[in-house]
Parts: sequence; C-alpha cells; structure tokens
Amino acid sequence: MKEEIKILDKQVNQLNNESDRACIILAGSIIDDVLYKIFDRYLVSFPSSNDPLFNNNGALSTLSNKIDLAYRFGIISNQMCKSLHSIRKLRNICAHEYESITFNDQKVKDISNNLFNITKLTSAVISQNVEKINTRAKFTFAFSYLIHELNIIHKSVKPLESKEMEFGLTETAAKEYIESKTSNNLNDENKN
Repeated sequence: MKEEIKILDKQVNQLNNESDRACIILAGSIIDDVLYKIFDRYLVSFPSSNDPLFNNNGALSTLSNKIDLAYRFGIISNQMCKSLHSIRKLRNICAHEYESITFNDQKVKDISNNLFNITKLTSAVISQNVEKINTRAKFTFAFSYLIHELNIIHKSVKPLESKEMEFGLTETAAKEYIESKTSNNLNDENKN
C-alpha cells in the first residue's frame, strides 16, 4: 500500500503545480494513462508493441472509450464510470475552450462540486468544513480518491489468459470429433 500512496502523492503534486486549466487537463491525462495501464495488464497480450486497440480509431483509443469499456468489463463501478466521465468533460471544456478557464467558472464549479459529492468524500472533518473548501480543492480531493482507486485496480486486476484453441477446437474436442467420425465410418462400412 505504501507504493500506491507514493504514486498518488506524485500524481496529486503534479496537479498542484499547475494552473487551473492545466490541472484539469493533466488530471484527465493521468486517468487516461492509468486506464491504459489497467487494460494493458488486463487484456491478452498483443504480439507486437503496436496494439491496434489503442491506436487511432481503436476501441481503446479515447478516454471516453476506456472509461466505458472499463465499466462494461466490470473493472470499475457505475459510480466510478460517472465520476471519470465528469473529469473527462471538464478536461474537454479546458482543452477546447479558447478563453481562460478557472475553477471559478460556473460550469467548472458545478461539475467539480458534483464530482466531489459523487465520490462521497464525507469524512467528519470534510463534511463539517465543506463550505470552506474551494472548488479546486474539491476537484483535487475527488481526483485523489478516484486515481487512488484506479491505482489499486491496476495493481490487483487479474490478466486474461489467451485461449489455446486453433480454429475453434481444443485438442480434446478435436480428438472426440475424429473418434466420432471414425466410429461412424466403421459403422457405415459394417453395414455394406
């Protein structure tokens, strides 16, 4: 667990050193990277380093697709899926808006406050002081919670194993099929 805390500290410290806009974009990038690592570990290995699932229009080429497929594969909960999409939406606002974006902007405040509430960060200290916590701190708390959970999932996810089937038949099934055909052919010959 100490390793996960060190990783979390590094990720959160990266956010703290950035402007509001860069903080949000970086949070989206970190989530994208950790989801990539989860799928890279979870999925059956691709024979080359250039996996088409992650390239260009591949099924896992976008953050949105990674979030949705992580939920659909049962890797993350529905609640985490919604929370990660909230950060993705904020990231997209920051990445595509040409005007300055800060945590004081109403749309950023609304999504950040909702994200903070969704993650249920309701320890006694936080719930007593929630009005005193600024939007950036709420965003960072929520991000910390979510990325910590994703880091734990990354460490604990069990990789899928490659199936050892060639042309749809296992060795046992192939033997049974051949034996049944051989048996049928012998029966047909005995009839003649």
